[in-house]
Amino acid sequence: METTTRALNLTVVDYAPVHRAGCLDVFDSNVPEFFSESEREEFFRFLDCVPGRYGVVVDGDGHVVGCGGIAASLSDPRGADLTWGMIHQTLHRCGIGRILTRERLAWAQQMPNVSTVYLNTSHLTEEFYQKFGFRTVKRIPNGYREGLHRCDMECTMPNT
Repeated sequence: METTTRALNLTVVDYAPVHRAGCLDVFDSNVPEFFSESEREEFFRFLDCVPGRYGVVVDGDGHVVGCGGIAASLSDPRGADLTWGMIHQTLHRCGIGRILTRERLAWAQQMPNVSTVYLNTSHLTEEFYQKFGFRTVKRIPNGYREGLHRCDMECTMPNT
């Protein structure tokens, strides 16, 4: 499935191996502020065996500018987890994260019996996700690295 945003000339497409280099570029652009270099190998392995659905935001020239997905929760049979969401650092605060998050939540609504969506993110994006109805249920100071705090968040899906 494709979703296109004409004003920004962006399209959300399902991840394919051809997007790997672009996704890694997006990741690298967010180091060290949002991710640590040590997480790159974990993301690389994730792209080899994506659980659930993973989307890629491409611009009009076909360049990957963002990515993120959703998968069935391993800890809650009625839950789904947002996975590895990120936007190229040069395009933060342009609305692309909102587009991708709305798309991912729409995917969650299509998943049978999902009543709650979970994510873990840093304190730097906690407020962003609160705008979508997520609430912080646990905070781990320095949970990712020194100065980068982990926030475990959840959102109850409407109509559940």
